[in-house]
Amino acid sequence: MTEHESKISNDGRSRGMLIMKKLMFAAALVLAIGEMSFAQSNASQNVPLAATVVQGLSTSISGQENFGTIVAGTTPNSLNARTATVGSSSGNIALITVTGNGGQQITSTFSTTTLTGPGTAITYTPSVYGANSSSAQGTSTQVLNNGTVNLSGSTGSAGNYYFWIGGSLSALPVGQTPGSYSGTWTLSVTY
Repeated sequence: MTEHESKISNDGRSRGMLIMKKLMFAAALVLAIGEMSFAQSNASQNVPLAATVVQGLSTSISGQENFGTIVAGTTPNSLNARTATVGSSSGNIALITVTGNGGQQITSTFSTTTLTGPGTAITYTPSVYGANSSSAQGTSTQVLNNGTVNLSGSTGSAGNYYFWIGGSLSALPVGQTPGSYSGTWTLSVTY
């Protein structure tokens, strides 16, 4: 073999060895990637979901609280929610009817408020009684702020709860400015 042929033969072997090394590296890389993918672990868990849909709450009102004419320097009479008549004339109370999904528990929230007019504001303190029958005013029970009650009826049907609203006004000072005083009071209900 001539020197030139020997050089070509060595170059061919070198190239062949280089190709062989590259192929072996590629094979090792494929095996390593394959092992990595088999080394991974997966897990999953299904979570049960549930929801109960109820009809929204609505309210309606009958009457208003009317303390009538009050003499300055006196303490106004309280309006008794269990015995006063629902209406709009002097000495009457209001009735709020809540309608929603039967049998569901609701929470009522309320606070004191004021009546404003030409003189010093007059503080109103509510007295709230309730029952799940409109004919139960006389046997209704006191409902406290943030108190819970149940609507009449059963789940899937409409239900009601009745709030009779009475209350009292703060004592009026002797010099209370005469005139008309008014305000609003809010009863909020939520499921």
